[in-house]
Amino acid sequence: MCAALSAFALAACNTIVGFGDFEKVDDDAVSRARGKDASVPDPASDDDDDDDGVVDQKPVVDAGPDAPEVASTTCPAPAPVSYPPWRFPNTRPKPCTRADITTFLAHEGQSFESQKAAMESKNAACAACVFTKETDNEWGPIVKTNDGRVFVAFAQCYALAGAPDSCGDGAHELEWCLQKICNVCSSGQNLGDCRQAEREGGCKRGLDRTLAACGGSSQIVNVTCRGSGDVVATMCGGR
Repeated sequence: MCAALSAFALAACNTIVGFGDFEKVDDDAVSRARGKDASVPDPASDDDDDDDGVVDQKPVVDAGPDAPEVASTTCPAPAPVSYPPWRFPNTRPKPCTRADITTFLAHEGQSFESQKAAMESKNAACAACVFTKETDNEWGPIVKTNDGRVFVAFAQCYALAGAPDSCGDGAHELEWCLQKICNVCSSGQNLGDCRQAEREGGCKRGLDRTLAACGGSSQIVNVTCRGSGDVVATMCGGR
């Protein structure tokens, strides 16, 4: 499962964008970052059990809400052929408390419905802010996708914290692609190997767009929105 990464104990699932080397990249060095693949985290600092927001549930393909179809669990899965549109996040009420973040992290490995129910029992307003669906007009930090996955909206956090819209847009594509391809790693490649390979494979366009747009936002990527708990706290309160 996810490893605690934040000094504030808010981070459980680390951002799959993984700009570890952006801490060393200034605005004039994005091209050099591309050359060394700044998206690949240092294996020594990335827990092998880090599931980056993946929950223990069977993946399904886009077969419509009434007839989901179980997909292969061999990793990597096919790359997505389409992406939900990027939406710049609106400023949201922030009803969550620090205790709510603890509740969120304690239940993060469960299904979307179980996570939401646990939060609702503590703070219904916080649950309404945090848990949304792909079809909703506005996304919260945790999104249930149309194919049954649990998606952590890191890109929305980046934009809300002050990163350029182009950074959020590129990271949205990269995150959606990597989670879609690598959330099914029960056989074949492990999750970390899948993420690393697909940054230069099926998700290369998203990687290039993100590196080009987010080079000046290393503090936001590496600290403010570093983990899933940070994303929830930034978007819905609880710091």
